[in-house]
Amino acid sequence: NNEMLTKISSLTNLELLNLFTSIQSERIMIYKDFSNGLIYIIENNNLPDYTHLCTEMTSTFGVLSKQVISIKDFFYNRGLKEIAKVIEAIQAIEKDKLLYNASLHLELLRRAFPNFTDYCGSSINNQVDEMNKKIEVCNEKLVD
Repeated sequence: NNEMLTKISSLTNLELLNLFTSIQSERIMIYKDFSNGLIYIIENNNLPDYTHLCTEMTSTFGVLSKQVISIKDFFYNRGLKEIAKVIEAIQAIEKDKLLYNASLHLELLRRAFPNFTDYCGSSINNQVDEMNKKIEVCNEKLVD
């Protein structure tokens, strides 16, 4: 962690922005991996692997989040509050998006594994559609 902070502190503002952009691109790939992992688990009827997938994804998102927070803090410390606030807003959207994706995964697991919980199956499709819509809104905000 100290190594990361030392590296980040030595970057120019443009390099910090480029690093932030690459982290955002990495997040997109992680979401794809997360979704592909879920599809694999469902198709192979292998629910126990979901715990490992979640642990791996949580760890990866945590590392990226810490990097983004460090970048944001450096912009604040350099007096570039507007850039820091934009990064902060993006981080808030990413937090929502992660929560929606987690909720979507739970609904998809409930649909695929009827004994997953005693959840009412009739509303699962509505919940999945609602989570997909919320994720899409997050993606649209992130593009803006």
